[in-house]
Amino acid sequence: MVTEIATSLPELVERWQRGWGASRGFDPAIPLPGGLSVEIRLPHRQTELISLTPDDLDSVRSLVDRAVGADVPVWLTVMTSRPDEVDQIMRTAGLTTLPDESLMSADLAVHPYPGPPEGYAVEVTVERDVATAVAVHASGEIAARGYLAVVGTDGIVDMVSTEPAHQRRGLGSTIMGALAEAGRGLGATTGLLLASPQGRGLYKSLGWRVCSPAVVGKPVSGAPIS
Repeated sequence: MVTEIATSLPELVERWQRGWGASRGFDPAIPLPGGLSVEIRLPHRQTELISLTPDDLDSVRSLVDRAVGADVPVWLTVMTSRPDEVDQIMRTAGLTTLPDESLMSADLAVHPYPGPPEGYAVEVTVERDVATAVAVHASGEIAARGYLAVVGTDGIVDMVSTEPAHQRRGLGSTIMGALAEAGRGLGATTGLLLASPQGRGLYKSLGWRVCSPAVVGKPVSGAPIS
């Protein structure tokens, strides 16, 4: 179910991108017709294009052509109410896709913060408005982590993960709660994130709402999407 949002989707996407870029230390996005270009500078992912005209299929086709025609690996992210059509356009052009991502938002003021399970502790550090939450097992092993970048009043959550040996113990909820608390301390009121199908259930259980489906495309020869 997609939640109706008062903010226009292109504006929400721009806000998400600024925090996502800050979390990962990217340079500011470069505007281009129909979207943004972000330099990732990884061997399998040199550049990422992000659509700001998500339901204009002609504009999406232009971005797809730009991605496919590049001489370096270029990925494309499109938040859209027409995910099936966008997915078809990408695959027809030769990209491989993840068609079931979701842009989600939450009210950080009421975000729950379950304490860590027995045998774990949470450490939170903040550097340049980016909070890092780490769950540490009593053995000293890092069990889970995640990041939240604050831009204005937005807290953008990124790269939340739990090590396989520590999964199904509630650590995802713990990390999300710690990040929300840190974001509130930095002045954030709205949470934003791009969720995989695997993470969406966790985020929904914590009060996050789907704002838009998203489709991510990459060159077939690239590394797995992550």
